[in-house]
Amino acid sequence: MDSRNGESAESTMPSTPQSFTVAEVAARYRVDNSTIYREIKGKRITIFRVGPGQGAIRISRHALEAYEARVTVEAETVA
Repeated sequence: MDSRNGESAESTMPSTPQSFTVAEVAARYRVDNSTIYREIKGKRITIFRVGPGQGAIRISRHALEAYEARVTVEAETVA
């Protein structure tokens, strides 16, 4: 518990994740991890890194929303 306001750290965490791993994003879109890495390398998905050295790749919820907005097309457009 946080002695300042009586809340536990868990209760102050957002209920929806704010960032995702490459594997989580790949699972979300039902593609291989290599597809997500290719989108990152092509600068179509923005990442940030967490931790020492090069750090672990994380993708923010905002970056995924922006990516989806760019790549999503209406069904009529595809036909």
